Amino acid sequence: MKPVNVELPPQLRGLVLSDSQERYFGLHWATDRDELWVTTPRGTRVGSHRVYLAFHNHPRNFPALRDHKLGSSDQAAQEMLILDWQERLAYVAALTAAQAFFSQQPSSDRLVSEQTSQGLTLAAALVRLDQEARGVEEMSRWLDDQMYSLPCQDRERAQVALLLRRLQGGAV
Repeated sequence: MKPVNVELPPQLRGLVLSDSQERYFGLHWATDRDELWVTTPRGTRVGSHRVYLAFHNHPRNFPALRDHKLGSSDQAAQEMLILDWQERLAYVAALTAAQAFFSQQPSSDRLVSEQTSQGLTLAAALVRLDQEARGVEEMSRWLDDQMYSLPCQDRERAQVALLLRRLQGGAV
């Protein structure tokens, strides 16, 4: 595993894994279904693509993640972003090595029952979508505030990218 210098917003785990207390979770894009896959010691499931894209593409994190092969709509993932929530650190590992890592971790999840998007009522799905949208906005603001921690040249690039994003109507 190789360390990656990204900022982990406090809201990230709750937005990606709303029903989990896992210490470690991994993120990568699956091209076959064009979705975010979230891996924990309990297994892999679909995650919020909006949250992931806001986190990954934010000018604060994108420079550190752009050269990694985490997958996209057009390219299969060869690596996984592994987040250690307890230590607040991020790593990138080859997909097979990351999957082996997760299979060796004990699950600390306290999940009682797992709901899938198909099992949610329309009202519950709309409430969750609204919470996710507000969470993405809050996470983006938090990341914007973290710009000062970048080296000078990267900070200037990130601030230009942030300004362009705001001029485009806040699109991530």
